[in-house]
Amino acid sequence: MKACFLFGPILSVVAGCTSSYDVANESSPDKYSFAQVNEDAKDQSFTISTVHGEEIDATDLFIGADSASFLEPSVLYTDKRSTIPTSSVETITMRRADWVAGAEGFGIGFLSGAMLGVLLASGGNGDTPLIEGSVGVGAVTGFLGAIVGVIVGHKYEYQFANKADSVKK
Repeated sequence: MKACFLFGPILSVVAGCTSSYDVANESSPDKYSFAQVNEDAKDQSFTISTVHGEEIDATDLFIGADSASFLEPSVLYTDKRSTIPTSSVETITMRRADWVAGAEGFGIGFLSGAMLGVLLASGGNGDTPLIEGSVGVGAVTGFLGAIVGVIVGHKYEYQFANKADSVKK
C-alpha cells in the first residue's frame, strides 16, 4: 500500500498536460481552421515540425492554404519572412504561461502533496490526523505547483494531416 503512495507523487511530477488540435484548411466542428491557429499563434513563440524532420523556432505565424510564413528569431536583424509549403507542416507547438498552466500545476502539486501527506501521516505515530496531514501538505505543494505551472506554461500542439510519405522531398 505504501508503495502506491511513493509512486503517485513521482508519476504526478513528471506528468504534463498538452492540448492537441487537429487542423484543416476549412473550419469544421471537429477540426481547427488555419484562421484559428493564426489567432492562437499571435504574439507567441512556437516550434514548427515539418514532415521532413526539421524543427524551426519561430514567431509571427501566418498559415495560408498554400504556404506558412513566419519570422525566425535565429535570423538576427531581419524582417524577412521565411516561407514553407503548408503541406510540409506536420505540427506547430507552443507553450503559454496562462491560467491553464497554473491550474494544472496546482492540481498536480496538490495531488502529489496530498499523497505524500497521507504517506507521512500514516507512517507516523498517529499524532497527525490523516486528512489534515494530506490537505496541509497538498495545499503547500499545490501552491508551489501553480507557480511552477505558470513559469513552465501549458503546451498547445496543432497537428496537421500532412504525412512524410505524402509530400515530395
